[in-house]
Amino acid sequence: MTANSSPSIPRGQLIFAGLFCFFLVGAEQGMLGLVVADMQQNRGISASQGGLFFALHAIGSAVAVGLSLVHAIDRRNPYRVALALASFAAGLALLAFAEVWSWLLLASVLLGLGFGGLTLGFNTLFATRFAHHSPRFLNLLNAVFGLGAVAAPALLANGLLSAGSLLAIGSVACGVLVLVTINLDDRIQSQHTATRSKASHTTLALLAAALFFALALESSVAAWLPTLLVRHGLTQAESADQIALYFFCFLLVRVGASLISHRIGARMLAVMGCGGSALLLGGFAFDTSWLWLVPLLGAVVGLIFPNLFGFAMATIVGGTRESAWLLLAAIAGATTGPWVMGMIAESSAVMGLLLGLTLWAAAALGCLVLTGRTVKTE
Repeated sequence: MTANSSPSIPRGQLIFAGLFCFFLVGAEQGMLGLVVADMQQNRGISASQGGLFFALHAIGSAVAVGLSLVHAIDRRNPYRVALALASFAAGLALLAFAEVWSWLLLASVLLGLGFGGLTLGFNTLFATRFAHHSPRFLNLLNAVFGLGAVAAPALLANGLLSAGSLLAIGSVACGVLVLVTINLDDRIQSQHTATRSKASHTTLALLAAALFFALALESSVAAWLPTLLVRHGLTQAESADQIALYFFCFLLVRVGASLISHRIGARMLAVMGCGGSALLLGGFAFDTSWLWLVPLLGAVVGLIFPNLFGFAMATIVGGTRESAWLLLAAIAGATTGPWVMGMIAESSAVMGLLLGLTLWAAAALGCLVLTGRTVKTE
């Protein structure tokens, strides 16, 4: 692969483009469920069709990330970020204006391709471009993602913008960002030796497994926490308040982590996130009266992904290929987790759901602990 050791745009421009892109991607994630719910209510879309819409989005993301592993394609593609933005812009425009179901499915694929390309590009660049400051910028990048995910539903809920207007504005913004990022080559060559040792392969596998379990946890909590709280006896309004506090703490801790990551290592922050999640969820399972601490759960879950990914990239001295493998594992976890929890939810009470979530957190923590041992052998 002919890859750059650094992107060909100034650092300030990279930071601006990354934060702006992740705000838009977060906004899309925050409102996508609302848009699909609206389609079900006003366009007669069934629940299974809504599931297909989300599945195609996930497939598009995986394809965009997976293509970076195809040498013949990747070595000729210095424009992945700009192409991802163009795909994202087209998907937002279709979602805003299309009426035919087949066009809406195409919008889902285009959005997924854009989401995957942007997630790969900017997470990799922010993990490798800023040396020992990378954990700080990764936490900030993912905090801005969370800000977008909170801001878009808030704008819709308060009637400040319609979904169509918000999607159209996002499409135009992505089009402008294509021009900003046209010279941004996100391909980063791994600094690891060409022939990896058995121990380093084991480390990469453990880190990928940790990301799988971590994203299974994060996506499962987001998907099933409202159901869990209602089953516990909260009203819909009380559950919504708890979820809002959960995501507020989730966002706040990522901002805080960006400020303290130079003092506390990324691995320690990830361990705190996984361990704290396992302790809280396990405690909830055996004493549900502690569910009022759900906002604290948002804080510890929010610590996990940016710090785990940053630690992984620093440990394996990774480039784009390693980043792609790690993010494919994360996408697989984010897709699998809610599905598995859904099967548990059909046949189990509150304790079953909580124990399932506890296992995701404990598995991620276990992989992190084992990673520490394999690194010492390299």
